[in-house]
Parts: sequence; structure tokens; C-alpha cells
Amino acid sequence: MKATIFTLFSLATQIKYTSIIGQAAIEEKHYLNQIKFKELHYNKLPYSNAVSGVCKIQLIILACSYLDEYEQQLTPIKHPEHIDSILSFKKVTKPAIDRIKKWKDLKKYRNQITAHNYRIKGKSIFF
Repeated sequence: MKATIFTLFSLATQIKYTSIIGQAAIEEKHYLNQIKFKELHYNKLPYSNAVSGVCKIQLIILACSYLDEYEQQLTPIKHPEHIDSILSFKKVTKPAIDRIKKWKDLKKYRNQITAHNYRIKGKSIFF
């Protein structure tokens, strides 16, 4: 149980930090956009957008990891000695979990686009 709680809090901290970085990249774009890439192709993209985009991808991966841990590891079946604590925690966090789950096909997007090489059922989305 201790490892599950530690993992959930670690993921939650990473989610918050990544979110703050992405937001700061947009808010401080006047500073960040002074940074130029050495490769000419990438100079067309403002640096703040690059940072924000990377953060958004990472947030999707982290949110899915959190849901996996929450649903698969934080269960009364796996930790019967902590049933009351688990049910209480899940009751408190239900609104946040429900909000994350409103993102249609979040795990599908993570699997096919952000984490597994642009493939759907093993086939490239490019061809």
C-alpha cells in the first residue's frame, strides 16, 4: 500500500509541475521566444510553443499513468487491510478522476500517438 500511495503522490507532483511549466512557457513567451534553435527548420516554431507542446504530451502520459495506478493498484482487493482508507480516498478524489475520464480516448491517444510510435494496431498512421 505504501508503494502505491508513494507512486500516486509522485505522479500527482509530476503532473502539477509539468502543468506549471507549460503554463509558464505560455505566460513568459516574450522571454522564451528569444531562444532560437540551431536547426533552421525548427526556428519557425516559437520556443514557448515547443515547451508547452512537450508539456502537454507529458501530461497525457502522466495522467494515464496516474489512472492506471489508481485503478489497478489502489484497490480494496489488493489491500484488504486498508479498505476504509482506500474507499475514503477514492470518494474524495472522485470528482478529479471523473474529470480526467471525460477526456475521450485519452489512453487510446496516449498509446497511439504520444507513447507508441504513431501506430494503430501495429500499423503506422503515416501510410
